[in-house]
Amino acid sequence: MKRGQRHRLLGFTIIEAVLSIGLMAFGLLGVIYAFHGMGTSSVLADQTVVATNIARGAIDKIIAKRDTSGYSSALTAITNGNFSESPVANYPPYTLSVTAYEVDPDKDGGLDDYLDASPGSGFARVTITVSWNSGANTATLVTLIANY
Repeated sequence: MKRGQRHRLLGFTIIEAVLSIGLMAFGLLGVIYAFHGMGTSSVLADQTVVATNIARGAIDKIIAKRDTSGYSSALTAITNGNFSESPVANYPPYTLSVTAYEVDPDKDGGLDDYLDASPGSGFARVTITVSWNSGANTATLVTLIANY
């Protein structure tokens, strides 16, 4: 080496090292937020599936009641709150609410919407609502039962 020549070190300065660590931390923070969001969405999807299955089970019980005891008995049981549960057995965070009212398919002149109340029509619109997280989330299923 010639005299007077400076020997140059190869490597990073402390400023470059701190900047690169900061950039990696910023990128990692974005990844952590993305995983958190996916985890939250996944939990909500699982809870919604459970709530939907609870509602389907209630529909099955109502139809079984109608088939075994008759249409009027099923409506009476719904009105008396026999199918509603708070909390749902074996699923404490969930509550189940079941309502029904008889409807007329053609009361408004030909439009079959099954929305118009009509006692004694032989058609009942049954609404099953399952809620959880203190009512912050709900799943609702609506079906018709008929007197046949």
